[in-house]
Amino acid sequence: MIIKSINKTVAYKGLPDGFHVNFDQDITYIVGDNFQTKSTILSVPLWVLTGYNMSGSNQEDVSDDTRNNVRNTIAEITIIDNDGEEHIVSRSKGKNNIVLLDGVRTTKEYMTKFYKDIQFFLCAYNPYRFNSLKQAEQKELLLRLLPAISTDEAFKLLSKDEQQVIENPIIDNTEYAKQKRADIKEITYEIQRLEGIKDNCLETALMIEDEEWKFDKEELLKELKQQYEQLLMGSNDAINREDLQIKIKRLTDAVNEAMKVDLVKAKEKKEKIQEKLSNKALGNNICPTCKQIMQNEALKRALERQYKNELEILNNKMKEKKQETKRYLKELNEKKELFDSLNTKENIGLETKRNQIKEQIKELEKEKQNTELHNQQAISKKMSIKKAKEQIEKCEQEIEKLKQKIELYTSQIKISNKLKMLIIEEQVKQAGDLLKDVEINFTRVDEETGELLDEYSITYKGREYNKLAQSEKMRVDIKMCDFINTMSGINTPMFIDDTERIRDITINSGMQIIIAHYIKYSELSILYDYNEVLEIKKESIEKQLAEDEEFIFLNVA
Repeated sequence: MIIKSINKTVAYKGLPDGFHVNFDQDITYIVGDNFQTKSTILSVPLWVLTGYNMSGSNQEDVSDDTRNNVRNTIAEITIIDNDGEEHIVSRSKGKNNIVLLDGVRTTKEYMTKFYKDIQFFLCAYNPYRFNSLKQAEQKELLLRLLPAISTDEAFKLLSKDEQQVIENPIIDNTEYAKQKRADIKEITYEIQRLEGIKDNCLETALMIEDEEWKFDKEELLKELKQQYEQLLMGSNDAINREDLQIKIKRLTDAVNEAMKVDLVKAKEKKEKIQEKLSNKALGNNICPTCKQIMQNEALKRALERQYKNELEILNNKMKEKKQETKRYLKELNEKKELFDSLNTKENIGLETKRNQIKEQIKELEKEKQNTELHNQQAISKKMSIKKAKEQIEKCEQEIEKLKQKIELYTSQIKISNKLKMLIIEEQVKQAGDLLKDVEINFTRVDEETGELLDEYSITYKGREYNKLAQSEKMRVDIKMCDFINTMSGINTPMFIDDTERIRDITINSGMQIIIAHYIKYSELSILYDYNEVLEIKKESIEKQLAEDEEFIFLNVA
């Protein structure tokens, strides 16, 4: 794009109404002393095209602050776009905020066809704009500007070992790393869960196994049981005597229960019924339930029949219980007589021996049972310890696998980050020789580890930008401006202010340049030949020398 001319201005900052200037398609020089509106002239095309000023603001009040009641600030320019077509563009701000393209009202969105990306345009138009940005903003702008590299090309930037680690080309490094970090987080939770299971099993696994007991008296127990069987077979009387003792006790208990409990209770109940019946016979007509005097004779008779019936039933039960008790007594006496007849010295001896063997058998069986119970518990404990150890081993194996995954994902994240930096380096290489002597660094190598680190800096002939002289900084700024202009394809003119600090400017030969040049004592001039600039500069120097001579003469005097 070429700025052909500023056609007119109305109330635009300090410029006179109707201000007009033509620009050469190659280089135009705007020269003059301070406060000659050189920078103001440079700002007009930028404001007309975008609404922004040289500092990157679209909120600046561009009206002439020396004039009151200005309704609209207007400026009009003529441009030749990148297709070679000429257009007239005008912008009005104030009461009417409009942009006209070839006399037709247009929109900001349509105007972007001339300057594409506003940030690229601002930095390509004004060489000092880029350096005014924060480093993060500079970096973001350059990364958007650099040429794209395919995922397959990026994959080839890695070593064979690194390619094997990430396995496949990465489409989006940022998203890839984000997903891997999420996977690591999930795996960490799973490791914590397995560690918890390990801790729960650890107490059991550290238990000491109990030794199994051995029951070595099986033969003795078998022998005692045989002896006991033989005693049983050869001592029926002793057996009967033992059975009789049991039966005698049972019968004695039954007789005592019948005589001391059942018959006593029946007798007490009978006395109560007889008392009720006696009260009825004496004419006591009180109801035993509600305690009211009974007036109904039929009810009285029914109650009397009920008492007699209950008394009869109770007498029959007592009679049966007495007969039953007599049978128990008879059987008890018979058993006692039989027991006494069997209570011989021989039977007592056999019984004593049998009971002794029986006790031995009982103790051995108890010992055997305790041994079996202990062994069951020992086996169960042993199995629990074994299972706990197996569970711990299984958890440790799983944890080791998960840790290996974390190690792999961590390596993949590092390689992904490295790949981002390698891509940027490759993009800078592909940008070609536009930045001769200027190097944009997006990475640096850690001297201790050799690791590629993310770092942004700009150097000129190997020196950091902040350590450069002012003239060197200007060279860098102009080269960056030229680089952004060329890489973005905007092809905007470059407006350079304060060029007296550098003697030569190397830029893209196809770019229009408009230079504001400070020359003391000179009025505002628009020039197209540098020789004319030198003539004015010569006149300025002569005036300065004359002033200096006069100053020296006065001091001497």
